[in-house]
Amino acid sequence: MDYQKKLISIILFTLFLSCIRARTGQFIYFSDAHLSLCYLPNASNDDECEINSGDAGVFGDYYCNNPFWLIENSAKKMKELLPNPDFIIHGGDTNEQFYHDHFTIIESIKFVNEIFDQYFPGVPIIYTPGNHDFFPTHNSPYYNTPFFTKLSYSLGVVSDAARATIQKGAYYSVNVNNMKIISLNTIMWYKLNDLTEDLDGDIADQLSWVESELESANDHNQGVLFIGHISPGCSSFSLNPSFTKDFQDQFLDHVNDWQEQYGSIILGYLYGHKHCDNFRCGTKDSLHILNPSLNPRKRINSAFRIYNYSDSEKILYDYSQYYNNLRDSNDNMYVTWEKSYNTKESPMNFQNLTCQNYRAWNNKLNDDQTLFDWFVSNYYPKYEPTISCSDSCKKKFLCAQIHLHRDDVEDCVY
Repeated sequence: MDYQKKLISIILFTLFLSCIRARTGQFIYFSDAHLSLCYLPNASNDDECEINSGDAGVFGDYYCNNPFWLIENSAKKMKELLPNPDFIIHGGDTNEQFYHDHFTIIESIKFVNEIFDQYFPGVPIIYTPGNHDFFPTHNSPYYNTPFFTKLSYSLGVVSDAARATIQKGAYYSVNVNNMKIISLNTIMWYKLNDLTEDLDGDIADQLSWVESELESANDHNQGVLFIGHISPGCSSFSLNPSFTKDFQDQFLDHVNDWQEQYGSIILGYLYGHKHCDNFRCGTKDSLHILNPSLNPRKRINSAFRIYNYSDSEKILYDYSQYYNNLRDSNDNMYVTWEKSYNTKESPMNFQNLTCQNYRAWNNKLNDDQTLFDWFVSNYYPKYEPTISCSDSCKKKFLCAQIHLHRDDVEDCVY
């Protein structure tokens, strides 16, 4: 009897220790708010819903940037779903898509962050710059500018070290619990950035800084979550993806090197920009997750995500995606947010978010047309009308999800 009691005590103690070790948490991800400070209901969507009379809805329009009250409504719903997240990721492209100047960009970033500060006081809001958060668009400088200095004082409470790297190149890191979130300035590596397209080497020392951050995280047994705006790989903005790449190859090679050396502590890479629900897996099983947008432009319903993770196991468990059917909201004069799906539930049934599971999912999408149709319906959250994708389109699309280099995508297709 004493032996059995001791055995039970050992088992219970072991289970207790495993619960302590596997610390879990949750965070919110939103991106591409594309705030219009001049949005007017019933304005013309031919004029960005800001002037003249037309059909712009009260809560937004499928051809325009966002009114602030739709962004605020999303924050209200997030608060209802998850009152106390560990942190919130603001994935960039805060400014409206066509009218830019440095003052408006800074004010838009501050305005959106203040909305979320009101609903989540004390919760870290971690921002990463988008291509529309620079003037001219796409053109991030690679040196200290007054804009970077203003940006460093517009992102809430950041450390002195973070402020220094923001001023140097709009990149920084934040430590939350036992995890380091590394916010990359991917716009410096973007193919459309005229300021950096002819530069070689380590632009603004961002690469060497990432190496030092990874080494520090490894030494302190921290998990690492990368956030950026522009993802590597071939463009998948349409369901018939071209073989156009967004990253310059020299920087994609570094991403593969990081995964090879530090893959055991990297949870993944999260991006916005494409306004779509998508993923990509690198050659070293680096996981790149593309998140949908809060902006409904081009008939894309607004969406956000809630992620579950473990900083001790260094893994992303799952996410739930929520969307707003803008047409119904405008017709009913009431905003509703519905859950699209959760990755642990049918039909995905993921145990966790890893390239191993995503590659298996990609194979299922290839073999099961019903599953692929379901995936397409969420690619642009509940896009209307239904998107069609031919066999050729499907092949290109699936190949672009499991390869990052353009040559590898072409080899997969042909």
